[in-house]
Amino acid sequence: MTDIAEARVELVDPRAYGSGADDALVARAIATVSGERAARSGLVAALRGCLSAGDDASVADAFAGAPNQRVRLCLLDALKAAIDDPDSHDDLGLLTRVFAIPTLFVTGGKPGAVVPGFLPEAGAVSALLLQHGALGQTENFGIAAALATAETLDALKPSLLYRWTRSIGQADRVGRALAGSDVVIEATEETVHLRFLVGAGVAPAQGLSFVESASRIGAWGMPVTRELAAQLGQDGLSLLPLPRPPRSLAVAIPAGTFALQETRLNLFASTVLRRLRASVGEPVAVISTHAGGELRIAFSSVFDESLREGFRWRLGPFDDLHEVVGTILELLRDCRVLDVRVVAGLQADRDASGTPRFLSVHDLGPSGEVRP
Repeated sequence: MTDIAEARVELVDPRAYGSGADDALVARAIATVSGERAARSGLVAALRGCLSAGDDASVADAFAGAPNQRVRLCLLDALKAAIDDPDSHDDLGLLTRVFAIPTLFVTGGKPGAVVPGFLPEAGAVSALLLQHGALGQTENFGIAAALATAETLDALKPSLLYRWTRSIGQADRVGRALAGSDVVIEATEETVHLRFLVGAGVAPAQGLSFVESASRIGAWGMPVTRELAAQLGQDGLSLLPLPRPPRSLAVAIPAGTFALQETRLNLFASTVLRRLRASVGEPVAVISTHAGGELRIAFSSVFDESLREGFRWRLGPFDDLHEVVGTILELLRDCRVLDVRVVAGLQADRDASGTPRFLSVHDLGPSGEVRP
């Protein structure tokens, strides 16, 4: 048995990366990661040049060409700075801060029910944020009515975000550009859905943005949860909205999708562990990475070779693998799962029958290696 506190992370990143050998932006990002002085400022300036020229293709090529995750995350951090930080020639000292609040909707019961993709009273959410001091120095603040998906936000070009940030007094463009997406309830079991509340407000370029002033959601999280439930709830449907801290629109998708996977894993683990402990006793957890870009967690029993229950965490392009594994280990610790096996090496996506492969304790040798 391996105590969870002693579990060693030896996982291989299963995602594909590029070579980026001839890409100037990638070269600057590599130099930044390597610690070269002034490399990051040069990278931010180069990205800003692409954005101001509407050259989204070069930005996309750089992310596709990143040779590893550190370089990819460096590019994302620099892109956020290029969009959100003031230019040296900004005269007014003001920027339109565009943000998104990742919001998870945990639903249960009433299959076929539809939660509308638009808030009936978006202004009520803005009023609560103002009432609870979340806006800081932000003025002319508003939340769009649309409940947007990650795919909707991903379709927004970085150069558009750059223009929005520098279009003082035209923040209403943000709401008009977004389409809302309904949440369709397909099962009675608890299910988690991700939507984004998107908004904008004018703030001093050098002052705290709404993203910073509202980052601690203790004051406003519960009032907003109640307001969203009141606006979107319906008879026979269990609906629990869970807003997360706001993020710059440039980096909101990774934060939202990480929260989605984490919450889904929590629901999965609580349900499966309760069932396994009632039938076969304490489970063994096996963590492994698989071709195709997934990290998988499987629960099995030393007493029943046929039993295995698995969860698939599809790694997003900006997920930090070590952060994901740390989150999983922390959850298992909280659930008092003490026998945890972390499998080194990249595993196959599917087994011989063509179904997704999950490793059980019976697939592992005495040293933790996968049996052939």
